[in-house]
Amino acid sequence: MKRLALLLSVLLCSAQVYTASLVVDIQGSVPISVEEAVSRALERSMLVRMSEEQTLYATLVNSIEDVAYHLHLRVEERELSFNISKELKNLEKFLVSSLAYDGLVLLEPPDLLSVGFFAPTGYGMYLQGEKVQENTIYKVLDGRNFVRGRVVVSNVSADKSIGFLTQFEGKELGLGMVLQKEKSDQFGLSVSFDALYEPFFCLEYAKNLPVHPFSFSLGLGTLGYDTLELSVLLGAKLPLSALFGSSRHLGRNISLGSSVSLSLGYRFSESQLYGRGRGSVSVIYHIQDFSFSLSVGNQVSVTGDRILSRGLFLSLLTAYTYSL
Repeated sequence: MKRLALLLSVLLCSAQVYTASLVVDIQGSVPISVEEAVSRALERSMLVRMSEEQTLYATLVNSIEDVAYHLHLRVEERELSFNISKELKNLEKFLVSSLAYDGLVLLEPPDLLSVGFFAPTGYGMYLQGEKVQENTIYKVLDGRNFVRGRVVVSNVSADKSIGFLTQFEGKELGLGMVLQKEKSDQFGLSVSFDALYEPFFCLEYAKNLPVHPFSFSLGLGTLGYDTLELSVLLGAKLPLSALFGSSRHLGRNISLGSSVSLSLGYRFSESQLYGRGRGSVSVIYHIQDFSFSLSVGNQVSVTGDRILSRGLFLSLLTAYTYSL
């Protein structure tokens, strides 16, 4: 009954979450913990890279005289077999790691740019003669062509044959997943709050500079209810995955940022023109097209030869960004 329940749960999970199907056949006496670990590993490593029409058939065999389990995998006409030691402490982790590369033989080779290998920055891609600009953002698509995450080209090799990718948003990625280039022009709407000013609403145009991790943006916003402000900002954003890897959720979705900005504003209630300069460091959390950041920095506002305000500030910002 336990094995029947496991098989039903695997099929249900496959249908609802990944669409691609997983069929597990157990031969011999296999502990339920081993069955569950194998099923979870196949879901994490293989089903996310398969299309919705495909089925992964897995046969797990245990012979009394053997010191290892035998796992045979098949997708259509492609097959893969290997042994799994019974002494392994973390079977799921071993399978996920092994199938990252070995599992590619079960998948159709992608015709487009794809995640090709693991690298110190996270991942890498083979450019196949295509021109790729450093600091370009790519969406990573799973086997169903759904967005799995986002990466940025952190570096391109001197011979232009490979590009290095750093993930800054999304779930775990798999080798062979297709890369879809995002448009370089980005428009955003943000709302920020800090202790010095009223809420700041801003429409922003942003563009990554051709040197990672720098970006440039122009903003037009309202400070409170009677102030209009035009700003120019130069920023840098370094994903934590470049430092700690992308195996954990926070490492994949949090970035460290810094920026300097100059603003020209007009306060209608006082008919006053002023300038403002800011410098800050921030922690940024990404959820798809949304981001949330906490910033601390220093600012000064002046009008004519008079200082209006200056000092440290703490700011909380939420933003939505759309690429055209």
